[in-house]
Amino acid sequence: MPAYVIARFDIFDPEGAKSAYPRYVEEAKGAYGSTGAVFLVRGGAAHAVEGSARGRNVVIGFPTLAAGRLWFASDIYQAARVHRLAVAEGEMALVEGLSEALPPVGGTPKKGYWIGRYDVRDTEPYKVYLEGAAPAFERHEATFLARGGATEALEGVARQRNALIEFPSVQHALDCYHSDAYQAARAHRADVATAEIVIVEGA
Repeated sequence: MPAYVIARFDIFDPEGAKSAYPRYVEEAKGAYGSTGAVFLVRGGAAHAVEGSARGRNVVIGFPTLAAGRLWFASDIYQAARVHRLAVAEGEMALVEGLSEALPPVGGTPKKGYWIGRYDVRDTEPYKVYLEGAAPAFERHEATFLARGGATEALEGVARQRNALIEFPSVQHALDCYHSDAYQAARAHRADVATAEIVIVEGA
């Protein structure tokens, strides 16, 4: 099963980031090597539709959880990471995927990704939300890449549940979120879960 690193960052030192962040990106390239990593989201235009959002969002697909762990723990990535930690803070989680293979990257228009982080306080109304939201996702051509699987916090605090959903475009994802069907389902979640949802343009 594939796995996804979902990362969200805010730069707290913009001046220092002018040199440190490009250095981080350049030095981190060597860590991907033979891991089979694929960038799905890499700082594209983002729309925060619920909760707090970070200035930069990144999603990296790996063929397995083990490959994601090896990438993060590698000496190359840990050495590069120092440059990012000096100028940015945020969260990074490794999330278990659903499908058998990583999705293909590329094509026009760019794909849209719905990144959701949830802490659920009452599971019964949450199940009603999931059932009610299903037709909206189907109507807007959503593909679930990760949904409530095993999650490991690599940096910061991870929420109980993470969802990564791919759409044919950002507009498809926004239309899904704002649809009457989804908003009706969301009402069942609103009082029983804390949510952060950002819709981001793919790489």
